[in-house]
Amino acid sequence: MTPFKALYGRDPPTLVRYQPEITDVPTMQKQLIARDELLRQLKDNLMKAQIYMKNQVDKKRQDVNL
Repeated sequence: MTPFKALYGRDPPTLVRYQPEITDVPTMQKQLIARDELLRQLKDNLMKAQIYMKNQVDKKRQDVNL
């Protein structure tokens, strides 16, 4: 169970990537593009943190032969 579901009792909403269209309001375009950039940056930061944590754990990990 995710922390979001534990707190709110439901799955988080799905965020769809923004596809700009000519008829969109410019203010809305800027906000959605900024949101997509922020989400991309968050994903990148999470990936870097996962890699860092794995590298730290692997430093102390030993192969065990049975």
